[in-house]
Amino acid sequence: MGMKLMKCKKGVFFTIIAMLIVAVIVAASTPKSQLVYKDRLSSAQSRIDTANGFSETLRAAYMPTALSTSSYSALNSLSEYVKVRGSLFADETELSKAFSEMLMNGTVECSPGSHQTVEECICGLQPGYEGCTSGSITLMKKSNLTQRIRDVEKAAKDTLQLETNISKDYGKFDVRLFQNDETGPFQVGVNITINYSVNADIAWWNGTDNITAIFGIGGIEDPMYSVKTRGAAQLAAGEFYTNKINESNITSWNVSSVFRLADSRRYKHDEQAPSFLNRFTLSEKASACCGIESLINPTSLPKLFDADGNGGTSGEARAYADWCFLGARCPPETAGALWKVSCVSKTTAGQKFYNLTLDSYHASSYNLTGSEVPTDYIYSGDADPHAAECDQLMQEVCAIDPDTPCIP
Repeated sequence: MGMKLMKCKKGVFFTIIAMLIVAVIVAASTPKSQLVYKDRLSSAQSRIDTANGFSETLRAAYMPTALSTSSYSALNSLSEYVKVRGSLFADETELSKAFSEMLMNGTVECSPGSHQTVEECICGLQPGYEGCTSGSITLMKKSNLTQRIRDVEKAAKDTLQLETNISKDYGKFDVRLFQNDETGPFQVGVNITINYSVNADIAWWNGTDNITAIFGIGGIEDPMYSVKTRGAAQLAAGEFYTNKINESNITSWNVSSVFRLADSRRYKHDEQAPSFLNRFTLSEKASACCGIESLINPTSLPKLFDADGNGGTSGEARAYADWCFLGARCPPETAGALWKVSCVSKTTAGQKFYNLTLDSYHASSYNLTGSEVPTDYIYSGDADPHAAECDQLMQEVCAIDPDTPCIP
């Protein structure tokens, strides 16, 4: 799926190059409304207009688009890389360094001091990875920003006879990867500084510009899942549990919507949770602007649980919010309590969402307790106090999912 997505983006990218060239030629040959031309433009003036239009389009349209598509490919490739490597980055500084190299060159420090293409690195670490045997693996091939720059430089020379040069020293690009209030939790921003020149023989343009791209992260595999669901045996066997980032459209929370969130494996914003970028690291920091979480779906990840529905790194009972279940940090709990969810946490082993558990913070944030509901829809022990009401409480999803805990 990841390789098909990259091929699709590559096709869109080259279409943009063609459109850019055509748009500049048309713009250069179109009379300007402010001026009245009595005679045909001189070839020199026409060439200046063409070069000027190209220069403007290069920095205002082409480079932001190239930065966006290459950055998405770089994050997707880093997600695949840490999954196969089996370990996350130490912190966001280390992530940013690896991202800069991947963005500009499509390479990664596969082992200390050894920099390889991400495809070579992944296939060396996991020869059975999709596409490695056939040689068809494509993650950053012709998708890195340096290649994008070479493509437009060649197109400008071949089509417009313009000598174009954009600095390719990624150390001078000052690449900055970020999430903040502007991006929100389901987008990522990248800022770079470019030095460029356009030479039309009779005139010359050069400049330095800051380019920013903000793009969605939908479809990229969550590195927290890919790495933290793997023990030594799974690592050796090349087994992966993955979950792709996709935003939930649920905005109102109750028993049935908690079920639907776990069932869909989608993500919602939570200010206590780590951001998408932080999920590449071991730091597990809360992010008020950009934290995201999903609820662990035990049906999709069965090997993470023991016979009693417990899980985590030590097999102990823990909350099913993904960063609580897979990580070492969770919000303070009321009296250390863990709760089951009425009508969702089935009491019989083997049934869907058996023992789905939440901590007190999440029980409250999902509107399962407190003054907003007539009764607390959480419980401890084995007896669900609302078992007789499940048909009514789950009516939103009973009709579309035969596995929901509905009364026959």
